[in-house]
Amino acid sequence: MWNFQFKSYQDVKNVLHWYTYFVSMIMSLLAYFLVIPQQHKLILNTVFGNINEVVPVGIVITAIFGFVISLLFVHMFEVYDKVYDRFVIKWRYKYAKGYILPELISPFKEKIDKEFLETASKNMREFMNIFYSFVGDYDVKIRKTAVVRFYDAIWKYWATQINEVFFIIFAMMLVGYTLYYVIQDLQVVSMITPSILIVVMGIINRAISKYFLKYVRIMTKEEIEEIHKNFKDELEEKVKEISEKFDLSYGKN
Repeated sequence: MWNFQFKSYQDVKNVLHWYTYFVSMIMSLLAYFLVIPQQHKLILNTVFGNINEVVPVGIVITAIFGFVISLLFVHMFEVYDKVYDRFVIKWRYKYAKGYILPELISPFKEKIDKEFLETASKNMREFMNIFYSFVGDYDVKIRKTAVVRFYDAIWKYWATQINEVFFIIFAMMLVGYTLYYVIQDLQVVSMITPSILIVVMGIINRAISKYFLKYVRIMTKEEIEEIHKNFKDELEEKVKEISEKFDLSYGKN
């Protein structure tokens, strides 16, 4: 289930694009039927066609809008990773600093400067290039199957991050419309169902996210073990080079 043939990161983005498109349509329908008040639905129906009557023009316009949003969301801004994770979750940074780099340099821990990881934490992009030089799409050195297995694990985690972004947008809409209902003296009780729904979905999604991260860690470990097994000398040279670049000692501890 959910297994795709990923030959590159671009393949992962393509799958995430269509996944985002699907989620955007589901969340739009939930917002339309559970959150948006009738007077606002009338405005939307005028512009996009009446969803309740399944007007083809409305569906087509909504579908095109969702496609463009998902295209920008994944291919242009990579919101799931370069925005949401970088500024909110920060999992990738913590994972690189706390697991990938320590494991990667473990064969040389007696030779490496004690400030190596601290320096890396402030220059993560350059230090992580050591790892990516072995597993990158364009010059992959380890077995391609190991990279494919990693992509198969990571896309599922990224999908849960896409879910969370939409949940946050949905929650913000709920807050906004709750205030609107109060101001307009409408039935605020109608906001209870979607509020409970989004909380439950968020809790389930977070549990699934943690579950998928276990497999990401397993696949990362598999990649690192192969680097140690087949490219240890080359890895050591790269560690020496980065140490020299940042004035860190090597082999003198």
